[in-house]
Amino acid sequence: MSDMKLLPPDGENYFYPDVMVIKGEPRFTNEKQTAVTNPCLIAEILSNSTEGFDKNQKFAFYRTIPELKEYILIDQEDYRVELYRKVGKNQWLLTELMSQEDVLTLESVEVEISLADLYKRVKFTNK
Repeated sequence: MSDMKLLPPDGENYFYPDVMVIKGEPRFTNEKQTAVTNPCLIAEILSNSTEGFDKNQKFAFYRTIPELKEYILIDQEDYRVELYRKVGKNQWLLTELMSQEDVLTLESVEVEISLADLYKRVKFTNK
């Protein structure tokens, strides 16, 4: 994913999401195939330096992508995942998961994973 860019509909700002999933055929912006426009799911790993940008400005751009159904923010310091799911035009539902027993259900890709499994190899420094 490190070389694949995302271009939202505004066509001005490229982004490099931590994870993107595309259902069906990817739509590339040019023949070089270095940027796509149609992910159904995007995940970002939060850090102190990127959290505000990921939650606000970046998500505002991502919401303009018609194919996007789910946006996931994953904390790297604790069991905390925020799942934003599109439920209607301009409507997003927030689900917060904050326990290792919680299960992240991704409808866009038909996957379920417990936070215990998601964070399996993570060593929290504050615990």
